Amino acid sequence: MRRSLNCVVSAACVLAAWAASAQAQTVPLFEHCEGTVQSINLATGELTFAGLGRATVFGPYAVEGSSTASFATGQVSGGDTTTTRDGATIKSEFAGVFEVLESGKIRFRVNARWGHGTGRLAGVTGEAEVVALIDGLAPGSAFSYDTIGTLTFPHKP
Repeated sequence: MRRSLNCVVSAACVLAAWAASAQAQTVPLFEHCEGTVQSINLATGELTFAGLGRATVFGPYAVEGSSTASFATGQVSGGDTTTTRDGATIKSEFAGVFEVLESGKIRFRVNARWGHGTGRLAGVTGEAEVVALIDGLAPGSAFSYDTIGTLTFPHKP
């Protein structure tokens, strides 16, 4: 009887430890990216971009994306795909506002939501505030952005 009880207690401890390790884990996300505007259509407000960055959890990465801005309302929305050095990907969708600064640069403040990851980012979701600065509205214009948020992994990263 005592031996059976020890086995049950041991099995329960193993299952509890396994369940704890399998639970979702939310971690901070900080990132910085620099790149260039690839194309822009001023009539429609469509812009494509590509850049290289570094982020907690992602490490070094490449990003490609697009957005559409309304010059009448100051609203912007879009999406991008981040590809890490090991080939994992994650998509984000973002929306927010932009303004033209006195310097002629354009500042974007958007909320981004991540999901649809592959590889080590499969099942990862997240949300963050992003501030981007674009030097101008022409192909080849430089941009940079900084992100502060969180990512939730379905497992320990």
